[in-house]
Amino acid sequence: MTTISSTPEVEMKTLRLAACLFAVFFVCGCSGGGVTANPQTAVGTPVSLKVFNGFFKGYTTAGSGTQLSFNNMTGAARFTNMSGVRCSGTYSMVAVGPTIFETQQVTESSTTFAVQPDPTASPSLLSQIPTSIVLQKYFLVSNGNLYKITNAPGTLSYTPTSFTMPPNPANVGDFGTIASLDGIDGSKLDIGWELNPEFHGHSIMIITTTTRNILNLVTSTEVDKFYLDRKGNPYKLGISVTIGGVTITLTGDKT
Repeated sequence: MTTISSTPEVEMKTLRLAACLFAVFFVCGCSGGGVTANPQTAVGTPVSLKVFNGFFKGYTTAGSGTQLSFNNMTGAARFTNMSGVRCSGTYSMVAVGPTIFETQQVTESSTTFAVQPDPTASPSLLSQIPTSIVLQKYFLVSNGNLYKITNAPGTLSYTPTSFTMPPNPANVGDFGTIASLDGIDGSKLDIGWELNPEFHGHSIMIITTTTRNILNLVTSTEVDKFYLDRKGNPYKLGISVTIGGVTITLTGDKT
């Protein structure tokens, strides 16, 4: 038996069909016309690490004393009880260049992380926030291997048991261990890296540093996220340091 739809039913079907067609054209028009899709950088995309590795190892074609500076970082310090203090700060990585250290010909890379907590915060909280972390890394000129890492006062030093720099270029999605080191106080230091995708063809070089005491308990962690443009040049930094029950998280653009 043939069923003949009434006029209202035909009109309703026609309106539904028109609505569906409009939705299809609207979506296609948005994705292919005025609005451009912004996918993440594809895994496997090669990224030059020439600039980053140069600063990390204390040498750069720009000359000794050249530095990466992030002078307008903002964020907060968070405590285990969930309270927080607003902070600003600066971070610099200086390619000191060739020098002599412990009679060795080395290249030196010096990093300084300075934190300025909100002075109006509770004194009991302010006293728990570390305001300066300074480290020097020394690499042998003869073969480029890591020789030693020390803190600014020179009271603590670490000697590597293994060392491998990230390759240049590296591919988005790559990761590895840069170094494992033994401290003179029995502590251990592990430095890892991973190259994650960002947008616009950019990438994020993540350096994670973990310190363990003689009992193998984690005493501090630092995660540095260097945002790299298409050419591998750092343009932004996100840093998170956890020590003594306090986590300081700051971000800022290169200056």
